[in-house]
Amino acid sequence: MLTASQRALEINEASHSVMHLVTDEHHWDNYSIYTGDELNAYLAWCEWSDLYRSVHGIKPRWTNWRDADAAHWEAEIRHDIDSLNEAADIEDREAAWHASELAAARSPQIPLVWTPFAGLCLK
Repeated sequence: MLTASQRALEINEASHSVMHLVTDEHHWDNYSIYTGDELNAYLAWCEWSDLYRSVHGIKPRWTNWRDADAAHWEAEIRHDIDSLNEAADIEDREAAWHASELAAARSPQIPLVWTPFAGLCLK
């Protein structure tokens, strides 16, 4: 079983990012993260927590990364992303409908003729 610092090193080596995870074992000990599996769960929870805050406008402080394993948090991430995609599709369909309604209103099928003072009762 990998330690948290060994797993962090693996992630850093696989990543092509400029930012890297800390590989110091004492750092992860301060977070009570000792194994690679715990680090995976912590990182997945952090990602889900940020996504949840973006979607719902509130940070899920009632959760903790220890509540579930990485697979659970990754499933939550996929669920929230699917919800966002579904909402975007609905918004796109609504925008298209509004655009078609606006286009129909701008190009009437019956030509409008303006007659000055039409409809006024002059005595």
